[in-house]
Amino acid sequence: MGFDISYHPISRDEMYEWYFNRLAEVKEGDFSGIEAVAKKYGMDDFYLKKYKDTMHIAANTTGIEPFDKTHSYNLAVVQGFFRTFYYTRGTAFTFLIQQNEEMSAYTAGFSEILSQKIENPIHNRIIENYCGGVYIPCESVSKLLADYQSGIVKEVLVDFFEQNLPPFLKALTFAKEHQLGLLEATEVVEVNPISLNETVCYSNLMNCDRDGAYIYAETAKMQIEAFAKAQNMDVQEVMENAVYKKTSPGEADKKVKKGLWKKLFGK
Repeated sequence: MGFDISYHPISRDEMYEWYFNRLAEVKEGDFSGIEAVAKKYGMDDFYLKKYKDTMHIAANTTGIEPFDKTHSYNLAVVQGFFRTFYYTRGTAFTFLIQQNEEMSAYTAGFSEILSQKIENPIHNRIIENYCGGVYIPCESVSKLLADYQSGIVKEVLVDFFEQNLPPFLKALTFAKEHQLGLLEATEVVEVNPISLNETVCYSNLMNCDRDGAYIYAETAKMQIEAFAKAQNMDVQEVMENAVYKKTSPGEADKKVKKGLWKKLFGK
């Protein structure tokens, strides 16, 4: 199914305010902290319910489950209830580090970021679908942007991100301007490139920056056209009958607020 990558601007303090400080409360059935935070940031009731549901799952995570698949992923989902996040199809910083280990210098492990002890096994990277990934702290966001602009890592980023570089740079720029770090995750949002209105989101779809989705849709269109021409098929007919097949089960924001993606993207 590939990977639907997203980048979530968030600070260490926000990790605690929105997520880690709420876990013990929610585990005891106390959602007053959740409600107070949601009110502070003007969250509407629809997403407050999703926030509560996400935190209920998070609070009941066992100590043997991977941190990346649980707390890191849930943290990315929660971030999306509060602020813009950025989508890039397939281009995870985790994968870049696998190709170029030196790029790990821009990241920090959660054991360094959090003051509390982490009981869950932790990889600090994407290990499979529906997973949190690396965290680029605020100071490293600024350094990465500066190193790109000065040419130190420009070729590395251009070669890896290709057409997805603009939304990644947009995420870095936003994080720098707001003095935030950047948390990577996969399948917080699952863009349907054939029909954007059929996109699935486990967070707040309205907070998903649209640029990466447009790029994915255009890339898919070009691939379909190339396939049709190679097979001597009618391009328009193939486009009309193309189906995006999702291989993983799961319910999310797909049919809630019908036509939301259409309103956002005008498609």
